Order: sequence, then C-alpha cells, then structure tokens
Amino acid sequence: MRKTIKILTFTLVIAIMLVALAIPSLATNSDNLVVDKENIFTSYQEEVLQTTLYSISKKHQCEIVVVTTRGFGSSSAQEYAENYYISHGYGYGSDFSGVLLLISESERYYYICTSGKGEEAISGPAFKKLSNEVKSLLSEGQYYEASQKFAQMCDEALVSYAENGKPFDTSAFITGIIISAVIGIVASIITILVLKHKMNNARPQKHASYYERDNSFDLRVANDIYLYSTIRKTPRPKSNSSSGSRGGGRSFGGGGGRF
Repeated sequence: MRKTIKILTFTLVIAIMLVALAIPSLATNSDNLVVDKENIFTSYQEEVLQTTLYSISKKHQCEIVVVTTRGFGSSSAQEYAENYYISHGYGYGSDFSGVLLLISESERYYYICTSGKGEEAISGPAFKKLSNEVKSLLSEGQYYEASQKFAQMCDEALVSYAENGKPFDTSAFITGIIISAVIGIVASIITILVLKHKMNNARPQKHASYYERDNSFDLRVANDIYLYSTIRKTPRPKSNSSSGSRGGGRSFGGGGGRF
C-alpha cells in the first residue's frame, strides 16, 4: 500500500512539473515562437531561441517569431510570411502586435513581417537597420546568430518606442557626424591661417622673370597624344522592401530580399 502511495505521489509531482513547464508555452497567444522547418538550428539553439523570444514577447506584449521554410510554394515570401502569421494566430491584442522573421536557406531569401505595435516601433530607419543586420549574418550562413540579433534588435526598438513613443531614428547619429565634420573643417582652417601667417618672409613679385633661371626650360617638341577612355555603367539598385501591405484584412509592414 505504501509503495502504491509513493508511486502515485511521484506521478502527481511529475505531472505538476510538466504542467508548470508547459505554462510558458500556453501563455503565448499562438503556437511555438520558433518553427524550424528547414532544421537549420540544433535542438539546443532552438530551445534557447524559444526562451529568448518568449521573454521579449511577454515583456512588450508583442509576439516575436522566427520561422524557417524550404520554399514559399506559389506565394511570394511576403504573402507566405503574412499568411503564416495570420493562420497561426500570432500577435498580441486587438491589433495583433508582433514581428515575424521568415528565413529560407533553400531560396536564399528572408522576409520580416511587422504588425500592430511591431509595425509602429520598427519602421523607417529602425527597420532598415534591423533588416541590414539580419541580412549580413544570414549571408555568412549564421542563421542562429541572425535570429538572436533579430530578437535583440526587436527588443531594443520596442524599448525605444515605449520610452519615446516613436520608432528609433538615426537623425541624432547623423547630426553627430555632421557636427564632427564641421569641427574638423574649422580646425583645419585655423591651422592653415596660422601657417599662412608664419610665412611672412615671402614677397609677391610683379614679373615672372624673378622665378625663372636662365636656360632652365627648353621646349622643342610638343604633341598631344590621346590614349583611351573608359566608360562604366552601374545599374541603380532596386528596393526590396515594402510596407503597409494588407493580408487577410490586416495591415502589415516589413520587407526582405535575397541574402
């Protein structure tokens, strides 16, 4: 009898522990936040990434998702990402706030889909910076690092949005560069003026003969020889981003491209 009670107690404890471990998954508004259809993550990487995404999502009430897939079927990457977001119930609140990173190693293509608070917080310069950082790591085959970078930058953008009520802007950074450039130019001008002032031992001459030495210049033959010319044409790059698209009656922002 005692042995039976011990077994039942042990089983009950295990069941409680399993329920407790399942709570974080149930607390999200949707399925897993990491869906690795291409198996580009190890089990450990997927587990760590899932924990990271869940923590950020809960913190900002904005679901951060990473999905990998071998192809998009008959859809574009944008359509695939937006339809996947809708069909799997991602997003917090009535505006379905969230950000989804879609990666296809087979297609060498990525797409970032934003919705609700995610669209408001990550747009303009903030989105461009996020997209460029993710693309750079994906191009090097660092898929896990790109996903972690994606999560980190989403967190930073959402913190900035919560504090300032607007997306992160690079204007302050650009202003700093301009100020530094102006300071450098002014310092250069001052240096030149000082050096010019010190060069007071020279006097202007009215005739060029003062500077000429006798028999120092003897030009006998002069020819103009045309060698060649080179013309290069560089095609203007096309933008691969999009914003304000609509999927399933919802408004989405985002963009992507090849890596």
